[in-house]
This record gives sequence, structure tokens and C-alpha cells, in this order.
Amino acid sequence: MAKHEISRCINLAHTGEPLIIDGSVEKKLSAVPDACVQTTVTSPPYYRQKDYDSKDQLGWEPTVGDYVTKMTWIFQELWRVTNATGSCFFVIGDTYANKTLQLVPQRLAIAACNVGWTIRNDLIWAKTDAAPDGAADRWRFSHEHVLFMTKAARGYKFNADEIRVPYSPVTLRRWANGQQYGGDKSRKEAGPKGPAIQARQDLHAPCQGDDPARCGGMRDRPLPPRPLRDVSARADRAIRPGDNGPKRSGLRSICRDGHFRGSRGAEFPAVSGD
Repeated sequence: MAKHEISRCINLAHTGEPLIIDGSVEKKLSAVPDACVQTTVTSPPYYRQKDYDSKDQLGWEPTVGDYVTKMTWIFQELWRVTNATGSCFFVIGDTYANKTLQLVPQRLAIAACNVGWTIRNDLIWAKTDAAPDGAADRWRFSHEHVLFMTKAARGYKFNADEIRVPYSPVTLRRWANGQQYGGDKSRKEAGPKGPAIQARQDLHAPCQGDDPARCGGMRDRPLPPRPLRDVSARADRAIRPGDNGPKRSGLRSICRDGHFRGSRGAEFPAVSGD
């Protein structure tokens, strides 16, 4: 399919009809017009993961460096066809060679940056039922990377409301106790709808007046901290008759004086847990 034919098909695709372009990415992508794509979602063949039994297939280059070089050309072409407010979701996994991870996602992220992409997130796709792994001397593969890349650092299209989730009770409790997230810069950039204001809206009951925005900064007006837990009962259970000292549990033990003692003797006071 020639470039002018692909251009005509892309224009027809705006009517809502699906468009499928079958062929090698190196040949077909170069025929796509400039700045005509809003979002790309792709999961190319991973390096040395699956043999598709195809000549010159992507993913079976002699070295990981050769693989990154070929993927860099694809990053360049994706950059060219993406419009100014566009984005790309790039799904990629890692590979072992000579008993060591090849750090393929990290290499590709750096290559994309060098092309001009802005890496906004390295999202982790955590698999709850990962494929069996025969290795007995390491953890099995149970995640992949999703690089969220944008052509512009600012001004791209992103609907944060579609992915919002409620704050956890632990986060709300820490906010109520005065803990801050992100520092002054994040609070200034967040604006009236940022996390600090949202937390005050959820925790406006302890505030003075009906307007949660008048509560002031959480650092300036923290709620009373939760009382320390009584650890004496746990200390009694930890120290058994006949023992010469506190019974160790993991890396630290609980003493009768309400302190935790580390495995190397360091002591620090007990604090309320979450």
C-alpha cells in the first residue's frame, strides 16, 4: 500500500470504520503521514522471548543493542506520525541472558527519550497469575512495563478523572495526622483541586466552619495524633519465662520498656502502627 493510499484510508477511518493495515512495521509505518495519530498502543515482540518463525523478525537480533537500535527507528517513526498533543503506550517485558536481566524496558525508555519522547510514567502491569517459571534461584517474572510517553511535556490530552480512585483510609489518617506528600512544590502546582484540598474535603469534619478550604494547611493545623499503643502485653508475650532476654522475632524484638530493639542492639521508641 503506497503512502497516498494509506493517507486516503486514514481519512476514511475518521468516519468510524476500522482500518487494518497488514504488513511489516518498517514498511507500513514509514508510509503513514506526519502528525495524523492521536494515540498509539503497541506491544512489539520482546527481545528473545518468542519465535514467530518469520524472516528478519523483530526480537531476534544478535544482541540487545541491535534490538534497541531497531526499536529506536520505530520510536522515531512513531514520533513523526503522532500529533502535537498525542501519546503512546509502549508495553514491553524484560529478558534474561547469561543469567542476568538485560534491562530492556530501561534501555528502550532511554532510547525513546533520546528521540524526543517525554516519559511520563513507567507503569507496572502486575500479573496476578503469571506464567510458570522454571528458575529455582530467583523470583519468577510476574510483571511487564507500560511506558506512557507523550510528544509534548505539557498540553497533551489526559483525562485524570477517568482513572481517579478514592484515597485509602491509611492515607487519609496520615493526612489527618499532618503528614505531607510531595512538598511545597506539589501543593502549589496541584491548585484548588489538588490532593491536599481533596484530603481536607474528606476530612472537613474536624475543621472550623463549614468551608473545608478555610482549614489551613494540614501541617499548620494537624489533628491530634493517635495515642501510642500499649505494647506491654506484646512484650510480656515476647519474653517467656526462662529466657535470658527479649525473644527475637524477625529483625527486631519488643522490650518491656516499650521500645523496639533491632537485631544489632539499636533501640528506638514504639510508635502507633497503621
